[in-house]
Amino acid sequence: MFKDPFGGTDWDAVARFGFLVGIFFLFLTLGGAAEGNWYDPYNAILVFFQGHFTVTIGLTIIGLIVAYSYSQFSGGHY
Repeated sequence: MFKDPFGGTDWDAVARFGFLVGIFFLFLTLGGAAEGNWYDPYNAILVFFQGHFTVTIGLTIIGLIVAYSYSQFSGGHY
């Protein structure tokens, strides 16, 4: 996803992705501030993950598998 065609990391893509993620969280925070406290959306996400341990463990396992597979494929081990 952030691979440079000439090898290495495409830092422009990383910066663009970070900017988009920052804008997403900015709008999430502003939406929460408009309805009450700015941290309400984050609190709702935390309460969801605390109440659904199966989802939390499943997403953690899938995330670790994806990160390991990405590191293996990007390193040329496959």
